Amino acid sequence: MKIKEIVLKLKRRLLRLRLQPVRVFCFHEVGETEENNPDRIPMSFLMESVQQLLNSGYRFISLKEAHAHIKKDKIRIKKYAVLTADDGLKCQLNVLEWLEKKNIPITLCLNVLSLSNKTCGLPYRKWYHIEDKETEKRYAEQLYISESELQRIESNLVTFALHGVNHDEAATEISLDDFRKDVEACIQKFASNKHYVPFYTYKYGMHNRNTDEVLRQYNLTPILVDGEKNYNDASCIHRELLEALYRKCQQKLS
Repeated sequence: MKIKEIVLKLKRRLLRLRLQPVRVFCFHEVGETEENNPDRIPMSFLMESVQQLLNSGYRFISLKEAHAHIKKDKIRIKKYAVLTADDGLKCQLNVLEWLEKKNIPITLCLNVLSLSNKTCGLPYRKWYHIEDKETEKRYAEQLYISESELQRIESNLVTFALHGVNHDEAATEISLDDFRKDVEACIQKFASNKHYVPFYTYKYGMHNRNTDEVLRQYNLTPILVDGEKNYNDASCIHRELLEALYRKCQQKLS
C-alpha cells in the first residue's frame, strides 16, 4: 500500500471518530412479501428496524435537517437516522399513520405521472406481467398514491422529494436533454407544495457526472441508494436499502 493511500485511510478513520454517521434508509412497498417482488418488506420488519435504531440511541430527523448536519457539523456525537420512501406507493400511507404516532419524519420520493395512475414503471410491469395499457392503468390505480390522496397529507412530518416524471433511469434510459426536461417538469409540479424539499432521488441510484451537474444547476441534491452512510460530504445523500437488510436477515434465518 502506498504512503498516500495509508495517509488517506488514517484521515478517514480520524474523521469517523469525531463524526457519527447520519444513516438514511429507503424502502418501497410494505406488505406481505412475494417471491417475484424484491422491493417489498413486511410492516413488522419496518417497525422493528425503526425501534431497534431508537433503542440504539438514534434520533429520527427530517432529510432537510440531516443534510444541514452533514454539511455543517465539524463534530457529531449524536446519532441521526432518516426515513425515505420511493415511488409514491399507496401502501406507504399506512406507514405515515404509524410514524405520525411516533413523531418520526419521512420523505416521500415521488414520480409525476404515477399521481395520475398513468405508469407502473418497468419493474412493476415485469413483476406483474403487465403487457397492455388497460392492465397497467388498473395496477397503477391499486399501487400508487393518487393526486387527491397526496393533497390530503397535512402532517409537517412528511416532505416530498423528486423521483422523476416517468420513473426512468437518468443515466441509462433517457438522454441528458430529456433528463433536464424531466427535472424541470418535476420542479414545476412540486416546488410550490409546502411539503417540497429540493432533493432528487435517482432510480436505483443510477447517475453520472453529467446528471449530477444538471441537478446542481437546479440547486437539487442527488439522493443515491448505495448502502453507504453519510459523514461530511453534502454533495449527495447516501442511503441504505431496507429491502436489502431484510433479505440478509432472511438468509441468516434460512
